[in-house]
Parts: sequence; structure tokens; C-alpha cells
Amino acid sequence: MSREVRKLEPSRPSCLAMTEAIGPRLTIFTGARFQLRPTDEILRNTSWGLLAFAVTLAVGGVAGSSLRLDGYGLAASLPPAYFLGLICLPLASGIQWLRGRHASTTAIVFHVVLFVLIVWLTPLLLEWTPRFRTSYVNFGYVDPVLRGVGLLPDRFIYHNWPLFPIVMAAVVGATGISPTLLMAVFPVVMMLAYLVPLGAILRTIAIHGTGAGDDSGGVRSLGQVAWPAGLWLFAVFNWTSQDYFSPQAVAYLFFITWLAVLVHVVVRRAGVLTLATTIALLGLFSLIVLTHVLTSLEVLGVLAALTAARLLRRPTMIVTCGLIFIVWQLNVAGPFFAFYADRLQTSLLDISDFVRVNLGSRVTGSPQHAQIAELRILVTGILFALAGFSVLVRLLGSGRSRSVMFGIAFLFGIAFVAPASVYGGEMLIRVLLFSLPMLAGLAVAAFGTGAYRLLLVAAIAVMAPIHILTHYGNELHDYVSPNELAGFEFVSSSLPPANIFGGYPAGNFENTALLDARNSYLSRGVLPSGLEDFLNPTLHHGWSHKDWPTYILLSRGDEAAMELFQNRPGFMSEVKSVLDRDPAFRVVYANPDVTIYSWQPRASSSRPCGPVECAVAGTRSVPSMALRR
Repeated sequence: MSREVRKLEPSRPSCLAMTEAIGPRLTIFTGARFQLRPTDEILRNTSWGLLAFAVTLAVGGVAGSSLRLDGYGLAASLPPAYFLGLICLPLASGIQWLRGRHASTTAIVFHVVLFVLIVWLTPLLLEWTPRFRTSYVNFGYVDPVLRGVGLLPDRFIYHNWPLFPIVMAAVVGATGISPTLLMAVFPVVMMLAYLVPLGAILRTIAIHGTGAGDDSGGVRSLGQVAWPAGLWLFAVFNWTSQDYFSPQAVAYLFFITWLAVLVHVVVRRAGVLTLATTIALLGLFSLIVLTHVLTSLEVLGVLAALTAARLLRRPTMIVTCGLIFIVWQLNVAGPFFAFYADRLQTSLLDISDFVRVNLGSRVTGSPQHAQIAELRILVTGILFALAGFSVLVRLLGSGRSRSVMFGIAFLFGIAFVAPASVYGGEMLIRVLLFSLPMLAGLAVAAFGTGAYRLLLVAAIAVMAPIHILTHYGNELHDYVSPNELAGFEFVSSSLPPANIFGGYPAGNFENTALLDARNSYLSRGVLPSGLEDFLNPTLHHGWSHKDWPTYILLSRGDEAAMELFQNRPGFMSEVKSVLDRDPAFRVVYANPDVTIYSWQPRASSSRPCGPVECAVAGTRSVPSMALRR
């Protein structure tokens, strides 16, 4: 009888516990014999290492760059290493998500914050002046309050909703911060502030919309690590620049905070309001009404959609908000509606005009500007496609959920209000801005599906560098040079009282109560200006103070606007050549980016001259510095 001899194998440590700790095994190729099973520690360290590499590339790229603007904005100013760094930042978050339920949401949020700091500070580090010309116009609403003149709702549109100018005047008065510094840091501060209520919105939607469960039994759900993907989507797809120094930027912060409360009510409490949530919703809406009329309308549209879908259980909420809105508009904002009554009647719910102004007229101008506009439309379509595909996967896989239904109703409410606006070609931009929080939330609804998760990370990584084109594609015009700032200062200190034609926003920035300004690259509101508009600024523009002296400003910004938006390069040079030869125009100030002419109409030579006009009577040219009193 033979005995079987068995050779004992030395015991080996099992990888089972390790793989169970990080969830399902990670493979390079499905069905391949070789499997890659990285430990949780390796993934964590790789993520942090890639983050350090990304930040080094991006920050080093900015540090070694100089400002070079063209029809594609800031892109030519930045080296390839900078764009590679932007790609690597979301990839560092992607490696965190490979850790499954052990992914660090704190680390991923930190990645998003770094992206925002780098991208939003890049133009400031290259330009060293506040960007976006409308920021200066909006400070022009603050200036009369700051100087003690008070609110002038007949003159300044946002004095009909005065919370922003009052608060900003208080900030400047209390801190002594300069207007330029305030406007320079405002966008990045607001963008970081948006992430706080947005994080609360996304966390609620992700946990209750991924179908991955919750904290019951101590098991961490995939939804709890999915929600920062929505922050990434909000950052890389938000090319609207609506975080600049403006009432709508502050109102948008109120709006997102209001939305965070509303999401909690509808998704977590089945639409049942408590006393605390009722007070919060009404209080935030009241702040919005005091700040920005369009944001108020969007809130009412959302409430109407949610009430109609029976996701909000108290119809009295929309009735109360509607009364607050109507009372303010009729009793306080009357001057605005009296002025815009005709325009409201002609544009209200005019769908064809809405499409023409918001889409057709946007894809015009120089070839580069048209390409940037087309890219923005494409990028926006990609975000809507991601959100739609995610919702479809979620509905087919796990059925309806309150978070998904809330998101769909919310978007219907936003879209419903869109045509009822006087914002012209900016309305679709505003619709995208208001839709972004919910689009980001819906886009993570299918995060539990592995293939979709990979698609989402890839989309974010690709869009991160493209964001420089979509966000800063108009920087040739949005950039305000130091020479232009010097011209603005001369206008506010040496010309008032005066009528200012051109040099936008030279006459809209400081000492605005004594300046009446018109945009020179638009005539009759929307039509392009011609040479005749410069030769006679009263031809297509009415002036409130016809006895004030009139000045013509030619600036680098106006030239950029003509080139980008109207494809008329060299037009401002032609205007300058004509004005220099016309004895009705006298140069009172000049530097490389700004030329200011006084205008003395031949038919009314007895018109009183302004202080600067009188000072330069008989002169034909001045050096680059102004002739001051």
C-alpha cells in the first residue's frame, strides 16, 4: 500500500482583505490574465503627486508668461505646460475616485479650489488691472452713494434695486479698499463663495440620486464621494464670466443659497416646509428682489414649475414671493419699467427674436470671435448631453427619484422665464448660469456606473484647458490697460460735468453723477456706429444735459470691440485720422491707448465750453499727459 506524499506550500499573505477594503478589483483590461491591484495607499499618494505636478506646471506657466492678446483671448499668453497642468488637476481627482468609497472628498474639493484659484487669478497676474469692462460700469452705480449723492433711480438702472450699490459703498467706506482692488479680487472671491452652497446642493442630489444608498449601517455610499464631480463640472463649464463685480453676481450667491434650502426641502423632506425653511426661503428671496430683477424672475419660474409638478407642497410660497416681487417693482422700481415699457412689450415672449439675438447675433464678428462663440455653444451642448445621458441611465437603472425629478422641473422653470426678458443677447448666458448647479447635479446622478464615471472624468479633464478659450476668449476687449485707467481717471477728475461719447466705460466709472456717457461702438442701441456718429454725437443719441460740454473718446477697448464684435479692424484709426483734421475737435488728453477730443459744433459755436475745452482753445495737439486745470 503506497502512501501519497504531499509537499507543503509555505503560506502566503492573501490580497483578499486588501481588495475588499477598496471595493471591486481594478483591472486594466477586462478578461486579461494580468490584473493590476493597486493599494489604497498607492492611489492616494499618486493623486497627491499628480496634484503637485499639476500645480507646478500651471503656476510656473503663469510665472513665466507675458500678456499677448489676440482674437482668441489669453490663450497665446500661456505656454503648453500651463494647459497640461490644468488637465492633470481633474485627473488627480479621478485617481481619488479609483479608491471607490474611500476617496477623499476633502482632497477632491481642494483640487477644485486650486483650479479656481489658478484659472481665475491668471488674468489678474498677467494684466494687473481689473478685467471686464462692465465691472467699471457697475462701480459707477456705487460711486454716487459713496460720494454722498445718494440713489438716483431715474439715472442709474440698478438704483431701482439698490442693495448692491449700498452694500459695496459701505464696504469701500469701512475698509478703505480702492475700487480697482475691489473689482480685481471680486470674481475669484465670488466663485469660491459659490462653491459653498453649491456643495450642499450637490451632496444632497448625489446621495439621493445615485441609487447607491446612504449612511445606514455605517456603509459609506458612492454618492458621498460623487458630489465633488459636480463642483468640477460647475468650474470647467462656467464660461459666463458672470462672477464679475456686479449686482447679478451677488444675487447669484443668494440664488444658490436659496436653491440649497429648496433642494433640502424637496429632496430630503418630500416638499414639506418648516418654519425655519419658510423664513429662509422668503428672506433670501427678499434679498434677491432688492438686488436683481432677472434673478427674482428665475426664482418665481422655479417655484411655479415645482408647484405644478407637486414637488413643493405649499402653493402659498409662490403666491407670497409673487406679491413681494410685484410690490417692489410697482412701488420702488417704477422708473425702470417706465423707461423700458415699450421694449418690454415688443420683446416679451418673442421666441424668434430671442433665438436671433441670443444665437445668430452671437456667432458674428471676426472669424476668431465667431469660433469662440461656436466653441461656447458646443461646450454648453456637451454639458447638457452629459446631464441628459446621466438622467437616462439613472431612470433606466433605478427608476425615478425626487432629486432627478426636482432637477428636471427646475430646468423647465428656468427655461420658461428665458424669453420674458429685456437682456437681449445675454439672456442665454444667464439661462446657462442659472441652470449650471442643476446640470452639474444631474450629471453625477449616474456616477455609480463605472463606464459613465470614466466618461465624466475624461470630459472634465478635456474641458479644463478649453475653459481658457471659452472663459477668456474675448480678453482682447475685456482687458483694461493701465493707460486706459489713466484716461478714466482724467475723465472723472477733469471733465465733469460733461457728456462722454466713447471710451467705454470711461464715463461710467467714477464721478458718474456728473457724467452722461454713451457707448461709441453701438449706435441707436444695437446698430454699429459709423463715422457720422463721431462727427455728431447727438445724431443718434439723446443727452439729458444738452448744456454740458461733449467729449469724444477713442480707446484701445473701443478698437478691440470693433474688431472682435463687428469685424471692422482699423475703423477707429480711420475715425482718429478724420477727427485730427477736423477743426471742430480738439485733443485735450492723449496716451497710447486713449485720445480725448473736445467737440465744438459749428452750428452752435456759442455753446459754453468746459474747463478743459477752454484751457486748450487754439491748440491742436498735446503730449501724452493731460492738460489739467
